[in-house]
Amino acid sequence: LNATWLTNLTVPPLDSNLISRLFSRTLLLKDEEKIKFIAKEFHLRRVQMNYIQPEKKNDELARKFRIEGNNILFNHSTRIAILCNPPATEIYTKSIAYATPQSLEQSLAYGDRSAVSMMYQRYPHCLLDIDRALHIGYPDELLAVLYSRRLRCLATMERPQEDIDVALKKTRDALMWMEPGSKERKQIQELLDSGIYHINPLVNYEPPAAPCRCIIPEIEGPFQEIRDAEAIGFRYSPDSGRYLVATRDIQPGEIIAKTDVYVKMLAMQERCYLVCAICGEKTSIGVPCEECVNTVYCSDYCQDIAWHEYHEFECQLLNILTKLGVPVGYRIAIRTTLKAISIAGGVDELKARIDDIDRAE
Repeated sequence: LNATWLTNLTVPPLDSNLISRLFSRTLLLKDEEKIKFIAKEFHLRRVQMNYIQPEKKNDELARKFRIEGNNILFNHSTRIAILCNPPATEIYTKSIAYATPQSLEQSLAYGDRSAVSMMYQRYPHCLLDIDRALHIGYPDELLAVLYSRRLRCLATMERPQEDIDVALKKTRDALMWMEPGSKERKQIQELLDSGIYHINPLVNYEPPAAPCRCIIPEIEGPFQEIRDAEAIGFRYSPDSGRYLVATRDIQPGEIIAKTDVYVKMLAMQERCYLVCAICGEKTSIGVPCEECVNTVYCSDYCQDIAWHEYHEFECQLLNILTKLGVPVGYRIAIRTTLKAISIAGGVDELKARIDDIDRAE
């Protein structure tokens, strides 16, 4: 066991060298005996456990992060604002993650993040965040800002004229709610009067190249012993345990199996607002877990899959383990176990499956 994170759990904090020495005396003990030994040593030394509370949704912090994003985005020239887009995107997503689900703060953060996407010429992303903000409920006096942004994106993307006309009408209708004489109202009115809605980027931005992906051909032939694998099978011996063997001649370069990673986890938690927590894809329009503050997904689909596979159970625990400095290897072991239990249908069901495998050997 790693002694550093356990030191963070003790009051008063124990010396890490002492913990290392204690654990060195448990190497030959079974798990239950290890726990009893450590508990007894802690009791003798009058050590208590420091129970760390997970971070909770906090609209005040969400507002603080959103304002921080606005300062990056709007207090510079347009060129600098666009060059600063990655931190602005990350901070807005952090604001969305900290905000209470379906709250005003979350709606405002989605709306502000849509401005980043429009500057970066990610028009579909901009429209998606606008829809999210409107679905939650956006302040009446700011609706014209979102509708005009939608109008400009639709026109630039050359969407059907009827869609553009609807966005135009909603922008005009919402203009009445804006403060008379405000700078934003004047800018939107000038846009409507001009009749020119296409966006002319002030900065020539070239989107990053899509990541190179290997094209894996389909595996032909009947899958006999192993799912999504052909020409290989399991064997077992008392000396070697379970191992793979070829069931036929295999040609050099032939693909015989195709498997997905069972679970993934970010090694660097500071990237959690820019990378999907389940599929590992980079995202600039992440949607957060509705319970914790440091888990973001690239889509509602990934969010739903993760929740039902394991995150429902690890949600409040993950933040605590990260704070304690528990190594990623331990955290991914917990996630793997939780997913296996979820897929099996429960602890007893998982144990029964493992017993079946052991008997088959």
